[in-house]
Amino acid sequence: MALDHIRIIPLVMLIILLPLPTYADETISWQECVERAQNHNPDLHIARELVIRSAADLKITRSEALPDVRGEMAYERSDSSSGGERDTYSAGISARQMIFDGFRTSNEVSAARASEDSARYRYKIISSDVRLKLRTAFVELLRAQELLKITGEIVSRREQNAELVRLRYEAGREHRGSLLTAEANLAQSEFDSEQARRKVALSRRSLSLVIGRDISDGVVAEGALQLISMPDVSVDISTLADMHPVVNELAALRVTAMFQARAAKGDYYPSLYLNARIGVSDETWPPEEDEWSAGLQLSYPFYEGGARSARVLRADALARQTEAEMKSGRNEIIEKLDTAKADLNEAMSFVKVQRKFLEASRERANIARAQYGSGLISFDTWTIIEDEIARKEVSYLEALYNAHLAAAEWVHSKGGTLEDE
Repeated sequence: MALDHIRIIPLVMLIILLPLPTYADETISWQECVERAQNHNPDLHIARELVIRSAADLKITRSEALPDVRGEMAYERSDSSSGGERDTYSAGISARQMIFDGFRTSNEVSAARASEDSARYRYKIISSDVRLKLRTAFVELLRAQELLKITGEIVSRREQNAELVRLRYEAGREHRGSLLTAEANLAQSEFDSEQARRKVALSRRSLSLVIGRDISDGVVAEGALQLISMPDVSVDISTLADMHPVVNELAALRVTAMFQARAAKGDYYPSLYLNARIGVSDETWPPEEDEWSAGLQLSYPFYEGGARSARVLRADALARQTEAEMKSGRNEIIEKLDTAKADLNEAMSFVKVQRKFLEASRERANIARAQYGSGLISFDTWTIIEDEIARKEVSYLEALYNAHLAAAEWVHSKGGTLEDE
């Protein structure tokens, strides 16, 4: 038994010394985010169901103009003083066809068709909103990743700076206040790095919420925040507004209200229906005596307590309301396009300015490090320059981030959807 234990020991040691398997982070591209959001985002699911529901409403409304054919079977027992008790069995098929109803049904069909169009434009609006949220979350994750990298580089630089100050302090060429300041700067940079790490985790969670499905905690957004080319903003704003899904949805709602108003006025006309029935009836089962009937039914509501005129008044008011809402909505879209265009131009220009400041700070920091090591500049002057490059690194990243967001807002202002990607 002891010998068996001795044989097992080398095997256990080998297992312990073997390196543990490492798992690479999942890299997700922008296009993969788009595809996942299209399949799993709950807002898009709601919008799709709205389109399906509106299409079903159109079919239901159309059915009002089609024949209503029903099969029927009946049994009755009656009693009278002259004939006594009597059983009656009947079976047959009846049909009812609307011939004229004051064009109410035809207008309701047109209103339902326009309502279906508005549902499809609503889906595009939701898709555009989701695209903006998704792009914002993806860019935020890219920024968090870049910030983590920058803060890590700053920590490394601060460590080198603290070591340089420590050597000069030990050599009697620097005072203790400078050493403590260098160590405090290192502690601050380490705190910033940990904060950046937490931002990465939060950004991953935000991205998963927009996608509508959990993603790996180790997910990495593919790419980096880089200087993007200026999108084409030369398109006529009025043309873009007329093509916008919000304006198209409001136009479809206006058409819906217009046909609903016409349908409401159909109540002032009589309704004419054709009724027909064919079947058998008898006092025994199965019934054998043939019977049929056919005729016209004309009806007209003379008085409904004022409800008819109130429905017309309400429908006309809704039609005027949707007309005004369409004009107001178009004006808002034009204003949004103008603002997004100006913000994009400003953000792109600001990136170029921050890039020049960053390049200058990097060059100045390299020169200052050599000068401090040679004793040509004081610690106070050198630490100001070091602080400046750290700020410029972050400022340039923020400028890139804002430029990407401005580009996303520009696409959203045009009504760009996930399907356009």
